[in-house]
Amino acid sequence: MTSPKTVAEETEHWKPSEEIKIDHLLNYNKQKNDLLVFLYELVDAEKFPDRKDGRPHLVHPINVATYLQRVRADFLDVAAGLLHDCLEDKVDKELVNISSLDVGELEHDLTVELEETIRGECQRLGLPSTYPKALIQTTALLTRYKKHKYYRSLGQIFSEENRAIQERAIRVKLADRIHNIQTLSAFDEKEKIYQAFKNFFILNNVKSYLIETGQVTTSDLILTRKKNATEKLFRKCMKATYDAFLSICRDSMRKGIPDEVEDYLQVFYHKYEHQSKKMGKISDWDDKEAHPLKLFDGIILKYDARLHKETAEFERRQQREVKFCKQLFPKFELTPELLEAVVDYKDAYLMKEVIGKFYDEKYFVRNFGCGKLCTRGKICVSE
Repeated sequence: MTSPKTVAEETEHWKPSEEIKIDHLLNYNKQKNDLLVFLYELVDAEKFPDRKDGRPHLVHPINVATYLQRVRADFLDVAAGLLHDCLEDKVDKELVNISSLDVGELEHDLTVELEETIRGECQRLGLPSTYPKALIQTTALLTRYKKHKYYRSLGQIFSEENRAIQERAIRVKLADRIHNIQTLSAFDEKEKIYQAFKNFFILNNVKSYLIETGQVTTSDLILTRKKNATEKLFRKCMKATYDAFLSICRDSMRKGIPDEVEDYLQVFYHKYEHQSKKMGKISDWDDKEAHPLKLFDGIILKYDARLHKETAEFERRQQREVKFCKQLFPKFELTPELLEAVVDYKDAYLMKEVIGKFYDEKYFVRNFGCGKLCTRGKICVSE
């Protein structure tokens, strides 16, 4: 019988740390610990700008590495967690001094330089010669190059043929996204939804990967079953994403949405879920339809447009929903600000509930712009 303590440990929602030292990560032999210290100092020496929430840059890679260690990922995963943003951040730092036409060459040169630096340190420490290449391959796979759109950047992870590098990159990306959506305080509600929405594409593809490789079935909820690091991170990322959307709902309500409007939205959602066959319509919108359930149609396409930087299309869809809410709730005389908050609330509420459906092995969110579940001919995942 599973004990309540085990349940609490398995279902714990992680909280981000403010730590900017790595003493707690040094749990290996001296050579490996020394390499972690070297990578930490390498990143620290760059003096990258603070994060948008005002916290030091180092808070992020340390949290990512910590999450990887908590699921007992291997040493190279933890090292890659410390290093994962280094190339991308260094390119951004250097861009102020060069022409945008030279970005590709800069990215290549910095990659080669970083690999040579790590190789030299591994040789000095007597660590395996395979470490530098593995770390650079993983970091390169996680780096968003300037010529790539968001989906193309993620698509390279899920199309990688080297299984060991691919799975390491998946684990680091999951840990990265967990911490990113735990630290959204600097953003407004729409930006928070957008940031959390990015996790749908990642969770979709990781879930597909886990099932296709036969590692797990997501419907297996036996808490005492031993889970591998990738599955643990997948589940923790689902929880963190759910928490983010729930927090957005609360923040939207604090703006003054009437309780009765919230009641309507929740009832509409549950009726919508019952009638739309596992949320199959969240990528559709019918201009001729006037039913309140229409509130939840088209959300995926709206935020997908934003991920493709199709700002006009995103705003068109957003204002169409604002207008519909104004017509739907006339007796409340909602201000323009409250109408925007109502749309934010219902978007976050729907996405929160959809995250819970990822426990259903057969459920996927459809109609992303690119990736395996693609409707645009993979325009972002092809060169």
